[in-house]
Amino acid sequence: MPLWFPSEDDLRHLDTLKVRDLIIQCFYESQKENLVHNPELLMNPTAQKEARASVVLIVKEIFKETKGHFNQPTVLELKTVIEHLAKKSNQMGTPPQIVAHHLKIITTILNAVPETE
Repeated sequence: MPLWFPSEDDLRHLDTLKVRDLIIQCFYESQKENLVHNPELLMNPTAQKEARASVVLIVKEIFKETKGHFNQPTVLELKTVIEHLAKKSNQMGTPPQIVAHHLKIITTILNAVPETE
């Protein structure tokens, strides 16, 4: 399965809300790596929709645990969420190279957002 990279459109007009949504996409894509061992699940649109909803819930829960604001995140809150998601990915059995790849991508994206966001 190919590694996820954001599109050029994803990287235009970055703000904290757009980065939050990219974090969700990034976490979803990294978790799809765990589904490779179950191709039937990977090819099932309903299962994919449920997996995406689960990812959104996980991200919202991490915002809550870290006292961040899901609907108006700051750069610092997003950095904290990213760290927690990387740990969660490791705990969920995501291969370390996948976690490292996604962490590098999303950290690079977040670093492009002004701290005042």
